[in-house]
Formats: sequence, structure tokens, C-alpha cells
Amino acid sequence: PGQPLEVFDEVSAIQIALVDRDGVGQLTDAWDKAGVYLLLDAVSDDGTWGVYVGKAAAGLKNRVKQHVVGKSSWNRAVLVRRDTMHGFNSAHVGWLEGHIHQLLTASALAKPSNKMVPSDDSLADYDLHSLQMCATGVMRTLRLLGYEPAAAGDIEDAAQHIRGKKQMSSTKLIQLVGAGLLIPGEELTSLNG
Repeated sequence: PGQPLEVFDEVSAIQIALVDRDGVGQLTDAWDKAGVYLLLDAVSDDGTWGVYVGKAAAGLKNRVKQHVVGKSSWNRAVLVRRDTMHGFNSAHVGWLEGHIHQLLTASALAKPSNKMVPSDDSLADYDLHSLQMCATGVMRTLRLLGYEPAAAGDIEDAAQHIRGKKQMSSTKLIQLVGAGLLIPGEELTSLNG
């Protein structure tokens, strides 16, 4: 009780620390590295749960410690760092923070509380696959903890989305009218250049 639990995901080469709010001070100095973190509220009776997604360019442990005082609603934290010689750089953690936030925003159960939507589009294309694998490892960890992020298919679909590229929708105009979202005669404007 109170001790951080560390998990290694060898598929994505990440180390994950699961720690209750009262145990943050017991994280080792190994967590003074770049990474992302999630501050989790308790799961409500209806299955929904609040979450804050953040990043630390260097001191992950110290950043989460700041939130013990600064944010009051969370009771558990998930910290993620790369378990390789070189670790994450600032573009990695920026993109990963934004991608995890995007995945959780797409969920019907997770309720992200970030005031600004995080993102970093400076990531090189060759880094995308490994970082998407990291995000998948985080989603699996949340599920094991009882925080259902979304259906597995929803996570996989969202993981295929690459930031900065326009997504095509498979929704047909007749479906929008049938759902009452558009009324006959309403003017539409194309966003295609």
C-alpha cells in the first residue's frame, strides 16, 4: 500500500509507474526523466472517469509532485517513460501527450479535463509507429486498472489517425438529415481547398 507499482511493456519499450496520490513522494529518481502522465479520478457509478493528460520534458516525478498540491480531484497517477538508452525527447512527449488526449477524448467514458488541447506536430514521421505503440500500451494499462478508455476497435481506429492530415468521413449526407442534424434547405460550405 502506498508503494508505486512499476510495469514494463516490452512490446513498446516503455516503463509505467502506477502510484496513488499519497505515494508520489516514493517514486525513485529513475522517474526524473522525460515522459507523459495521466492523473486519474475515481471511476463514477456510470463508468465515466476524469483524467488530466500531461507531459514533462525532463522531471516527470517532480511534475506529478506539483499536481499533488495544484489539482485536487485525482487519486491515482500513471507515469510513462521510455525504457531505452535515449528515452523520449520533447517532440516525443509532446506528440504522445496530444495523441493520448485525442484517444481519451474519443472515448465515451473518459472525461479529459485539460483546459487546452495538447499537441505537438513537430514529430518526424519515422517516430510515429513506435509512439503509437506506446499509446496502445498506455490504453491497455488503463483497461487493466479498471479505467475503460473505449472499445478496442475505437482505440485502434484513432491510433491510425496521423496528426495534421485531414480525415475523410464515411458519414453520408442522408445520414445527417435522418439523424436530424441537418434540415432540408440548410446551406453547407465545403472545407476542401
